[in-house]
Amino acid sequence: MGEEINVANLLRLTENALRNLIAEKLQEQFGPDWIESCGVTRDRITKWERAKEAEGKKLSTGNLERRLLYFADFTDLQTIILKHWQLFCQVFGDQSEFKVFMSQLEDFRNPNAHNRGIMPFQEQLIAGICGEIRTRIARFRSMKQTSSDCFPRIDNAYDNHGLTHEKQDHSNLPKLRVGDSIEIVVDASDPENLPLEFRFRFFGGGNKPRLQDWSSENKFSIDLDEHTIGLQTFVKYEMRSPRPYHASGDSDDTGTFFYDVLPL
Repeated sequence: MGEEINVANLLRLTENALRNLIAEKLQEQFGPDWIESCGVTRDRITKWERAKEAEGKKLSTGNLERRLLYFADFTDLQTIILKHWQLFCQVFGDQSEFKVFMSQLEDFRNPNAHNRGIMPFQEQLIAGICGEIRTRIARFRSMKQTSSDCFPRIDNAYDNHGLTHEKQDHSNLPKLRVGDSIEIVVDASDPENLPLEFRFRFFGGGNKPRLQDWSSENKFSIDLDEHTIGLQTFVKYEMRSPRPYHASGDSDDTGTFFYDVLPL
């Protein structure tokens, strides 16, 4: 039997890759206040703001997504991309094909489709479309950075304290205590949709770094104890493809999350 397809996870990864691409391209075009020029109505943006506010009231920790676009509906993403197609045509190519891709995914995101059940061939279709969209985004990013489409990139990384792969504010690090935990998830994609490996390294408390070797596992967690107390404690996450060459050293992309770990 073939490997089981996690449809929900594929859709989540694809949506987040689209969100990250939209934010990147529109910020380049319109600056930090690009949301107001993104191409949807003010009513839609207000809906995002209300969804974010409601989510904040439900969460008692700092694990709230700060980026407003992450509260947009899937259809909003298509609206934005089509509204600014001149910014995205280099990524997705033919507009009519892109519309078909998005329409197919929207159909499968419909709760009624899940109630009816998804057939194996439909799962394969979702996997193929999601893979194609993420591959095109990865290829575009790779060519933009290296003039070559041979290196994978990290799409996003996030932890249970509100940090993301975007630049971190080192003047306001999360203040953690002994007994807390750190949980990190890294999403990445390859220009040719090759399987990827991840590695995590924890540095804290003046002790030797705790090393998690390369594996297909894109998640990391650690429970903080008295041996991890220290300022500027950090976790470095790395990603690589199975190719014999890499963008830098033995990895293709990296990032770091910093924390202050305090005693009880």
